[in-house]
Amino acid sequence: MKAVKVLDRILEIATSVAFTGLIAVVCIQIMSRYLPYTAVWTEELSRYLFIYAIAFAAPLGIRRQEFIHVDLIFSLFSDETKKKYEGVIYGGVALFSAVVLIHSWSFIQLGIGFSSTTLAVDMSLFYASIGIMFFFLTIYSLLHMIDCIQANRQGSDNR
Repeated sequence: MKAVKVLDRILEIATSVAFTGLIAVVCIQIMSRYLPYTAVWTEELSRYLFIYAIAFAAPLGIRRQEFIHVDLIFSLFSDETKKKYEGVIYGGVALFSAVVLIHSWSFIQLGIGFSSTTLAVDMSLFYASIGIMFFFLTIYSLLHMIDCIQANRQGSDNR
């Protein structure tokens, strides 16, 4: 689990860097409205920083169980059934994420040789955010599913 904590920390730092960069770029964009120089690159960069902030933060949301779920349905279940239900849900998320991850490679290849309008950066760098996000979503969904299975086993052992 030490590797997971290191991975958590890397994603936290990457999210913070992307979000801090986003704030700085938006501040530059706002200030440039009152200056004779217009920073046209800020809109495009802010969009890409936002995408990467989400790509790094979404797996942490799974890790910390911070995504919303419908409590109305969830509260009807016993504790054991909740864990089974949660395990199935995260298994589905892992399966979906793995499928998108596999297909993200062809999407990244589409961006090779094309550059962004104002930043002149290869578009595959921005398309890679899809692969990065779904890679970590797959890992964290599988880890959470394993946690649910272990919690069910421990619960059934205590009976």
